[in-house]
Amino acid sequence: MVVSPWLVALTALAWAPSLPRGAGLLSPRLGALAMVDAEGRVTRSEAEAAIEKAEALAAEALSAREEANQLAEQAERQSRTAADESESAANKLEGANTFSLSLLTASTAAQKASLDAGALIAEAVEASERADQLDLESAEALELAEELIAQHYEDFPDSA
Repeated sequence: MVVSPWLVALTALAWAPSLPRGAGLLSPRLGALAMVDAEGRVTRSEAEAAIEKAEALAAEALSAREEANQLAEQAERQSRTAADESESAANKLEGANTFSLSLLTASTAAQKASLDAGALIAEAVEASERADQLDLESAEALELAEELIAQHYEDFPDSA
């Protein structure tokens, strides 16, 4: 069973009143999210910091998604180039009466283009997976920030 670090942080938040002054709730990606005051309450500045961290993660996720999309477009263009070069090399081989070095060069160029396309596809998949992970972490950070805000308003009802 995999336990989300955010669930651990939220559970710890429920126990925040029992934490000592200056104790923090930790997550692997966001670091200390919620510092509690002497009475174990979530302060406004800590709730705002959690929001800022969630926003930063969302921006990072968007940037990673844009990078993944650019890599996918490059991979698509390279795949088309590889297909064109392969077709050209095949046509040259079909029309040739004898084998020549130029035929080998065309074939080698087609193979290189295919390998380059494959490498770009692998990079695009990796970047997409990274973007997916950042999207998930961003959503979890936003949930946690919302919980911290709710806890802050519960702890400080006059701040609403």
